[in-house]
Amino acid sequence: ADMLTKVVTRAKFEHCLDLVNILHI
Repeated sequence: ADMLTKVVTRAKFEHCLDLVNILHI
């Protein structure tokens, strides 16, 4: 469960970074 949580958190974090990059462009 811990591994899955880390994967999901990382995915959400990277998705947020993508959104930030799009907004900055």
